[in-house]
Amino acid sequence: MPEFQKSKLNIAMFPWIAMGHITSFIHAANGLQVEGLPDGVETSADIDINPFNPLAVAFQATSTEVNAVVCGLKPDIVFYDFAHWIPKLAAEVGFKTVCYSTVCASFSAITIVPARHFPRDRPLTGEELLEPPKGYPSSTVMPRGHEAHALSTIPLACGTTTFDVVISTAMHGCDAIGTRTCRELEGPMCDYLSEQYNKPVLLRGPVLPQSPKGMLEEKWDTWLSKFEAKSVVYCAFGSETTLTMNQFQELVLGFEMTRLPFFIALLKPKGSNSIEEALPEGEVGNMVKRNHAKWKKTFTSAGFMDNYMDNFVEQL
Repeated sequence: MPEFQKSKLNIAMFPWIAMGHITSFIHAANGLQVEGLPDGVETSADIDINPFNPLAVAFQATSTEVNAVVCGLKPDIVFYDFAHWIPKLAAEVGFKTVCYSTVCASFSAITIVPARHFPRDRPLTGEELLEPPKGYPSSTVMPRGHEAHALSTIPLACGTTTFDVVISTAMHGCDAIGTRTCRELEGPMCDYLSEQYNKPVLLRGPVLPQSPKGMLEEKWDTWLSKFEAKSVVYCAFGSETTLTMNQFQELVLGFEMTRLPFFIALLKPKGSNSIEEALPEGEVGNMVKRNHAKWKKTFTSAGFMDNYMDNFVEQL
């Protein structure tokens, strides 16, 4: 086993390849002060997520290559989330493992724990998810109806297995569970996770990014200076949230009707071939389309893709 009395530890990280997971691991690394698909696909933002998720299949198929890399690195600790085969490698090579969750402890505690039974022949119903697992420590921190419905696909396919099996295997096999929270916010949930998996739960804190220190690109600084402070609305649902057509159109129409300047970062909705095709019709919808066309050119410019995004979001 690794010797942890030394002054410097070698730590490897292997997150699920979605931007929210990668970013969370990067922030954790900064805090520690510590590295089968269509062409061009690098993260979940580059592919349509479906029940037979080819990205999950490809991710799970990297185990041989990842094992070879880890053996070469000889780390003391490996952080991972969806790579549920890492603990088996740890037993062979000899390193410690941390299953690092990018979601809040409350979500983990009410969804994928040993006390909750997942049927193998169907999704969970919303009603079943509204019933907390045995021993769950809160009667108020509960999913609402539409949230429970959205979580009903947890026991469905994820690559060559199911999502609940991936997470439960990853949690059971690790030496410790890591999460982005603090005891003041989610102490009882962390204790519940520790009891359920019989593992220590390490709290990293909120892991908020530092305020950008560089200068904002001039064209964005000029545009944002036209508005009062905190008046521009920025909305992003992550790289794996796909809205229905009705949800998408209702969202963009609602933002446009506020008459506030806004940016929305979304995937194309279900059943649509592009964002442009999905934009609503009518007077307000045409206004949305004009604004979308105006800013699409800017968003895809080289300058926007450089190091300005953090500054831009901070200014928003």
